[in-house]
Amino acid sequence: MKKLVRILIFSFLICSIFLSSFGVLADPDIPRPVYLPLMVQGGGGNGGTFTVSGTVKDVDQFPVANVTITDVNGAVAVTDIDGKYSIKVKAGANTLNAVRSGYDIAPQNLNVTSNLTAVNFTAQVGCGSIVVNENLTVGMGGWDFLTDQPDHVIAGTDTGVFRSDPSSGRVGINPGVDDNVASTTRARSKLYHIPSDADAVFLGLWVYQLYTVAGEFDRQYVDLVDSDGDIIRNLYAAYENTAAWTYLEFPLDDFIGDSVKIQIRALNSGGTGYATMYFDDVSLIICNTHCDDQIVNGGFEIQDPDPNISGWLYMPPQTNTPVYTTAYAHTGTYSMRTGIPTADPDMESSSEVFQRNIDLPSDQSGAMLTFWLNTTRTDGVVPPGPIAPSVGSGPTVRVPSAIGLGSPPRVVNATPEEDWFYLYVYDDEGDYLDRLMWEKTIDSKNTWLRYRFDLSDFMGQKIQLLFGTYNDGRGGPSAVYIDDVVLGTCD
Repeated sequence: MKKLVRILIFSFLICSIFLSSFGVLADPDIPRPVYLPLMVQGGGGNGGTFTVSGTVKDVDQFPVANVTITDVNGAVAVTDIDGKYSIKVKAGANTLNAVRSGYDIAPQNLNVTSNLTAVNFTAQVGCGSIVVNENLTVGMGGWDFLTDQPDHVIAGTDTGVFRSDPSSGRVGINPGVDDNVASTTRARSKLYHIPSDADAVFLGLWVYQLYTVAGEFDRQYVDLVDSDGDIIRNLYAAYENTAAWTYLEFPLDDFIGDSVKIQIRALNSGGTGYATMYFDDVSLIICNTHCDDQIVNGGFEIQDPDPNISGWLYMPPQTNTPVYTTAYAHTGTYSMRTGIPTADPDMESSSEVFQRNIDLPSDQSGAMLTFWLNTTRTDGVVPPGPIAPSVGSGPTVRVPSAIGLGSPPRVVNATPEEDWFYLYVYDDEGDYLDRLMWEKTIDSKNTWLRYRFDLSDFMGQKIQLLFGTYNDGRGGPSAVYIDDVVLGTCD
């Protein structure tokens, strides 16, 4: 077709020139036209491009937004709030892949010879978080901030106090900035549908709470709300002054099949004190729990120095070597202790244990790490401040320090009475990949706390996990007991 068009245009040009030379167009009072070559590019064929469009919906036929669609040639599109996408692709054989945390979406194989519509995907539940902008990064969307006193109190993102760089979310009075007036401030997520093929759902988030005067009616809340903002269920109500990051988790299996928003809320009475709550690393995890555990001996019931048997390795020299212990156990008889127990003398040290050769198969849809911690601490009160430590007068300590893995980009300037628990991810060669935890130790008062992390970004790799406790040698020791470590990879 394209060749025929070119032949017709060329013939027209020749005829026009021929007629002009015989005076047909030679009237001097009529301007002579100037003929330029015209190239016509066809819409398809070899080297052509076409548009492929469609929708992504879950098993309940609700649209799934923020799904990344890619083809074999590097073209990229992202679904909108209605689950719709449109992508430009080259002619010929192609494969469209659709990826979204929390979902398992089968690819579409195509032979593209024209524009295609209704190339649709069904998103089945895998295992992972579906929250947009979990880390409350400025400018990345996903959250609405509301206040009933806009001239006095403003909720929003905050770059001064955060758990994951560079910002967190904040509700309540911003100390030193806002007026302390009677007010309610809220942060609300996008609306998320929890598909009916999920069999486990939970909300997890980290909060940093300030509450200055006891007895006043200032409060911090976590709610689920509907599409209109009406509260479906209050999950958490408190007046805490932790001045440290703590983890909250709520099972939400009752809401499978429903659509919800996450709401973080602070109520201030306008008295002499105030309440503030910063929040970060918010995850709404949906899972279809057909999962395989990739951790060896996650309950620490096998105590063997050979990591091929026990699964766990610690490499000397370490001043305070991790030990299997019966002092505390979440389940069974044993746990793993890192750090320094209360009865032992305090000293500056890092105590680290890790597991190698953890396989995250590329043909599975997600990976979820869970574990339980019990912490003893005699190192004073955790000081207020952001998770990013300020420069202090103490020694500079780089962690992890004992086992010879690649150093992460994290240098801590230790200040008095600061002990830390940390968790890092490395690849199979020992190169640093990610920091999952870097938390000031707290005395959990013989209470086991559960932690979860979505590791789906590392699917297709072999990784190593390192758990460690750093003691600064001042004020008293900290020990962290670890138990029931599970890394489930899910179909």
